[in-house]
Amino acid sequence: PTVPQSYYDEAHLLFGKKDAAHKILIFSDPQCPFCQETVPGIFKAAQENPAQIAVYYYHLPLLRIHPVSDVLTRVMHVAQHEGKAEIVEKIYALKIDARETDIGKILEAVKFQTGYVVTPEQVNNQAVKDAMLADQSAAEKLMVGGTPTIYIDGEWDRARDGYKKLIK
Repeated sequence: PTVPQSYYDEAHLLFGKKDAAHKILIFSDPQCPFCQETVPGIFKAAQENPAQIAVYYYHLPLLRIHPVSDVLTRVMHVAQHEGKAEIVEKIYALKIDARETDIGKILEAVKFQTGYVVTPEQVNNQAVKDAMLADQSAAEKLMVGGTPTIYIDGEWDRARDGYKKLIK
C-alpha cells in the first residue's frame, strides 16, 4: 500500500522541512541492526538537505527481539516532542543489552551515553504510550512487518537506499 497523506503530520516530522521536495517515512526500531546501518544515513541526508528531504519517523519496536526498545522508543518520543531530534539520532548508537527491561537501568544508560535526562514518569505517561500504539496501528494499516521499512514519496523503498538519489 501507498502511504496516506495523513501520515505526513507535524508530530512525526523529525528532520527536514515539511514542504521539502521529497518525503521519507520510516518505521524503525533503534536496536535493529539493519535500522542502525540505514536510518542514521537518512537522518544525516535530511539534516544536510532540509529543503530536499523531510523525514517522518514512526516507532516500531520489535519487542520479541529487542525488549529494551519498549522504553527506548518512548524515550525517543519524549525527546522528539521536546524538540530534541538529536537524541533520537543518538539512541541509534546506544550500547545496551537488547533484553534489558529495567527502566532505571535503561534511563541511566540513556543519560550516560547521550546526556539526555528523562524520568520514568515522562516515558510512562499515558499520552506517550498511546502515541506508541498509534504508530504500531499505522504500521499495521500499511502491512509493515519488519524494520526498517522506508517509503519515499509514498512508495515502498525496498532497497532502503533510494534517499541517496534525492541528494543533488
